[in-house]
Amino acid sequence: MNVDDASNTQNKLDRQWELLEESDIDGSDRKAIHDFVRMERQGNQDVALNTLYRDLSSLRNASDRAAVPLVEMDRSDYRDLIRTLTKPKDQDGYGLEPNGSGMRGYKAAIKVFFEWLDDEPDYEDFGFYDGIDTPSQSISRVNEDEILEPEDVEALKQHTKNHRDPALIEFLVDSCARASLALQLRVKDVHDLNTKRPYFTPNPNGSSHKGAPDKRYPILQSSAELRTWLNQNHPDPRDESPLWPVLRNYDYDNPEECALSTDALRSMLKICADRAGIEKPVNPHNFRHTGITRLSREGLQPQQIQHIAGWNDDRMLQAYDHTTDRQRNEKIRVETGYVEEADDDTGPSKPKTCGNCRETLKPTAQFCPRCGAPADRTTEDAIDEQDDRIIESAARADTELAGAVLEFRQLLDESPRLRRELLDV
Repeated sequence: MNVDDASNTQNKLDRQWELLEESDIDGSDRKAIHDFVRMERQGNQDVALNTLYRDLSSLRNASDRAAVPLVEMDRSDYRDLIRTLTKPKDQDGYGLEPNGSGMRGYKAAIKVFFEWLDDEPDYEDFGFYDGIDTPSQSISRVNEDEILEPEDVEALKQHTKNHRDPALIEFLVDSCARASLALQLRVKDVHDLNTKRPYFTPNPNGSSHKGAPDKRYPILQSSAELRTWLNQNHPDPRDESPLWPVLRNYDYDNPEECALSTDALRSMLKICADRAGIEKPVNPHNFRHTGITRLSREGLQPQQIQHIAGWNDDRMLQAYDHTTDRQRNEKIRVETGYVEEADDDTGPSKPKTCGNCRETLKPTAQFCPRCGAPADRTTEDAIDEQDDRIIESAARADTELAGAVLEFRQLLDESPRLRRELLDV
C-alpha cells in the first residue's frame, strides 16, 4: 500500500466516480452531483478524500432511493426521503437508525449539497437546507469495561509473530493516533529517537488525517520498542521508507508502495486477540480510546491530552476518556495535597530503567525490548523458577541432559536477548 494512503482512500474514491457514471439515477442529478463534488467540494473547498467519498456515495444513493430527483426536491420531498431511509425494511424502507452514522452521512451530504444548489442560479430555491438537522457524530462506542488494560496490550504483543507488530501495537496505544495517520508515517517522520525527547510529525503528504495538525507529537511509552524496531529490526530504515512496512515481498526499489494497510492492521490485531483469548474489541479505534484513557489516568491535563490526540479543542475528551469517578477523585486528592500517594490502581505510573542496558522502559514492561533482560525482579524470579523446574525435570530424566541444560541456561543468562527471542517463539 502507498505510504501516503494506507487506507486506499484514493482508489475507493475513484470507484465512487465510476459508480456515479454507471448508475441509473436521473441525469440532472448525476450532473449536479458531479459538479458539486468536483468543482465545489474538491476544487473550492479542498475537503479531505474521505469527505469526497462520503458525498459521492451518499448523494448517489439518496438520488437512487428518492421518489423525485434531488435537484427538484422541496421540503416535503426531502422529508419523504428521510422516512424511506429510516422505515423498517419489511415496510419497504432501508432500516437506517435515525441518529446512526448512516443517516448522519446522508444528512450531512444532502445539507451541503442543497446549500450549494441554493446558491446556484440554474436551480430552484433550496433555502430549507438550513433546517436539516445533522445528528452529532457517534463517537463513544466503547464501554468502560472494553478498554484494553496493560495486561491486554502485553498479551497481544506476546502473541505476535514478528518484530514489527509488538512495536506497532505499543505505538498505537502510546500515540493515540488514528490508524491511517500511524500507518502513513515514514522513517524520517520520527525524530530524536535516540534521545530522551523523541517525537513524530505526521506525513505531510498523507491522506485521511481528519484534520490532525502537523505538529510535533511526543513518543513516550513506546520509545524503547520503537528504538529497537528502527535500530535493529526494520528491514529498510531509509528516510523515505514506511515506518510500518509489509514484511513479505518488500520492494526495496519502491519502498513508498510497501506500507502496511489499515485492513492488514485490523487483521493482525484480530489474529493476535484470538491467539491471546482476548474478547474485548481490538480495532484501531479502541486503541485510541485506550490510549486517551491512559493519559487521563496518568494525570495529564485536558490541554495536554488534546494536543496528543490532535484535537482542535477538548470537546471530544468526554467521549474518549473512560476513567472512573474513583480514579478522578483520587487524582484530585493527590493534586490538592490531601493524600501523598494515590492508590496503586488509580495513580500515575512512572517509567523504569533496564538494569542491564539502562534503556528507559514503560511502567508495565516485563522485558527490555532492546537487550531482552527482565524488566523487574518479579519477572526475573519467575524466569529463575521456570529454569529450576526445567533443570530438575532434566536431571530426573538423564544426567547428561541435565548438564546440557545447565550449559544452555548459562548461555541464556549471558544473552538476555536470546532468551527473549526464544520466549517469543
